[in-house]
Amino acid sequence: MPSTTLPSSDVDLFAPDSLVDPYPMYARLRDSGPVVRLSRLDVWALPRYEQVSAALRDHETFSSASAVGFAPG
Repeated sequence: MPSTTLPSSDVDLFAPDSLVDPYPMYARLRDSGPVVRLSRLDVWALPRYEQVSAALRDHETFSSASAVGFAPG
């Protein structure tokens, strides 16, 4: 039976190296899978174009109405 566990990453989006050159981090996240849990921030990331595009078209599921960024609603 295949695993249904989604990938997780402990990357630090706000680390100095990530801010100066985020592209290696973006590549690691894309390589991890279409949906990746960012454990440091307790959020989910969509690092691939196809999933981002689908999320942008599905405003009922993916809404910022209750919070924006990392601020609680």
